[in-house]
Amino acid sequence: MGLIVDTSVLIAAERRGETVEQLIEQIVLVAGDQDAALSAIGLTE
Repeated sequence: MGLIVDTSVLIAAERRGETVEQLIEQIVLVAGDQDAALSAIGLTE
């Protein structure tokens, strides 16, 4: 199974002042070792 990361997750992390590395660490802690992706729509927002 995999995980699709919604842009609201990225926005919340940015508002908290987190770095990309911190965000990825948090996703791994919550989701474990599985594939993760950002939807194509999210990339354009």
